[in-house]
Amino acid sequence: MGAGPVRNEDIDSPEAVLVFSYGSNMCRERLLARAPSARILGRAVLSGHALRFHKRSNVDGSGKADAYLTGRDRDRVWGVLALFSREDKEALDRVEGVGTGAGPAWWRPRKGSAGSPTST
Repeated sequence: MGAGPVRNEDIDSPEAVLVFSYGSNMCRERLLARAPSARILGRAVLSGHALRFHKRSNVDGSGKADAYLTGRDRDRVWGVLALFSREDKEALDRVEGVGTGAGPAWWRPRKGSAGSPTST
């Protein structure tokens, strides 16, 4: 994907995934260490969700954050939007434990969908 400004063709590319990251993945250095292709687009907010630490790591027993669906407009989770290669998104999912009950580290909005992240 490369550096530089993001173009519409970049976002619409089948090789790219638009990612909403929250929690520790908002740290630029941490995110780029886990997903070197990430091109950070800016801050975003996910309405109708609250940040909850109601999961426990199967590895070290620490608490894990989740963007928990509440359905209440006043609840919001702040994060960042980034463009990832599909390979980096899949690698981040493995690190985050997607499919193991740990929950996804990303969310792909669809135009016009309720609860889509709002760029700020």
